Amino acid sequence: MAETPKVTQNTASLIISGEISIFQSPLPASRSLQQGQPEAIGGYIAAYYYAALTNVSFQAYLSAAEQLDDNDGLRGIIDASYKHFYMLDNWFAKLDPNELQTNPNLHLFQEARDVWRPWVKDSTIISKSAKELANTQ
Repeated sequence: MAETPKVTQNTASLIISGEISIFQSPLPASRSLQQGQPEAIGGYIAAYYYAALTNVSFQAYLSAAEQLDDNDGLRGIIDASYKHFYMLDNWFAKLDPNELQTNPNLHLFQEARDVWRPWVKDSTIISKSAKELANTQ
């Protein structure tokens, strides 16, 4: 019988804050998923979509660059969701497009890629943009 990994009660909080990776093992980037694993691809699509929405929605809490500098928790969430989003984005680029086209979660993938990707930023990009905006006013 295979052992299940030990999960603490605050695992979700640690993932969201960026203290641990959303993926406990690396994505299978060097090999493609075998056919017959649409659930795994669907899970990656859901994580991709969630990372995009998390990143963009947490940016809404920022009104100035100083606010980001003073809030390590918020910065951790933004940076972790940015990292996870682009890790998955790179993985999807290597995936056989037919595997995506047949997945029932394709609409979530397309929305994250086409609508949310331009808005996904890390704390460094956000801080630079805010400082540039403040200097022009």
